[in-house]
Amino acid sequence: MQSGDPIALGVDIGGTFIKSALVNSRDGTLASDVLKVDTPANAPPLSLIHCVAELLRRFQWGGAVGIGFPGVVDRSIVRTAVHLRSDWIGINIIELCRQLRCSTCQVVNDADAAGIAEMTFGAGKQRQAGKGDVILLVTLGTGIGSALFVSGQLVPNTEFGHIYTEDGVEAEALAAASLRERSNMSWEEWGGRVSQYLRLVRRIAQPDLIILGGGVIENWNRFAMYLPSEVRVVPAVLGNHAGLIGAACRAIISA
Repeated sequence: MQSGDPIALGVDIGGTFIKSALVNSRDGTLASDVLKVDTPANAPPLSLIHCVAELLRRFQWGGAVGIGFPGVVDRSIVRTAVHLRSDWIGINIIELCRQLRCSTCQVVNDADAAGIAEMTFGAGKQRQAGKGDVILLVTLGTGIGSALFVSGQLVPNTEFGHIYTEDGVEAEALAAASLRERSNMSWEEWGGRVSQYLRLVRRIAQPDLIILGGGVIENWNRFAMYLPSEVRVVPAVLGNHAGLIGAACRAIISA
């Protein structure tokens, strides 16, 4: 993929946990154990960055760092942060990350990071060069993230988790994995909701392939039969590590 040291630290900031591991960007494998800390509830931006700094300290790491952020990041400026505090909006996150004292830091939308990993090493690898192919990765977790690729190229910050149904229900309130857990919902009912959401997204993006990611994919066989048949839907290969793998790869590419 690139010359030089292929190792970077990938960080995935989620609504529940901040996960991190060293990643070999040449083959997408983890070069360390995954460490995680709780995502601090309602913490100001600086406190969250201090949590990331604590992970760097545990790894004794000063090299390249890639961070998957749960919101839209446009030219280093945070534009949305639905699952974090509103005072993230307008912050230059790269400037904030200078406190990490690493050689280089790149920040990317968390679902886009997962999509980069799946397109490079996972379920989208064989389709990434197809001319005209539209591939959508959807992450199901605390919320719903999305990453859209056209002919192998990322269309950043799609945020399809925040579209609305015809009844005015936001997608995350319809089909996030966290909703199933909180409501003790059956796999059949939740799978039907995910199917409704995927049909809604299909009308917008017309994907040739949908890749579903997030920790819930470990239970793929419990809900896959309820998903729509009119579009190919497959589970992510890299599972819950896709976000930190993709973030680390972005850091190396940009270094």
